[in-house]
Amino acid sequence: MSSFAEDLHAALAGPEHTISPKYFYDAQGSTLFEQICELPEYYPTRTELALLRRHAGDIADRMGPDAQVIEYGAGALVKVRLLLERATRLHSFVPVDISGPHLLAACEALQREQPALRILPVVADFTRPHVLPDAPPEGRRI
Repeated sequence: MSSFAEDLHAALAGPEHTISPKYFYDAQGSTLFEQICELPEYYPTRTELALLRRHAGDIADRMGPDAQVIEYGAGALVKVRLLLERATRLHSFVPVDISGPHLLAACEALQREQPALRILPVVADFTRPHVLPDAPPEGRRI
């Protein structure tokens, strides 16, 4: 049985019938979530962006050289761009997201903006075991 079938069976077998929100994130669901993030009522993205604008330089300085930045639930790569713009000595960037086409399109756009950045996208459900690219030999994972 596929993981979707297993999840669906478990969700509908319990007393409360729910389906994991991870299944919302196809191309249309990912686009809809981006629109939700822009609503005045949805404060988390706005708050995270404000914090990154204020502290991305300090964070980048503390990462050290040759770090590998991993972002789970990377989505459209909106927030991480603020950090990546300031982290000039990275080994690589590993965005992880369940929505493959959406993630890969965002990675292509980021690669055009930052051609020297080594981007290693991972399409995966990060609530389950998955494989990451090799860690940098000298730097650290962040």
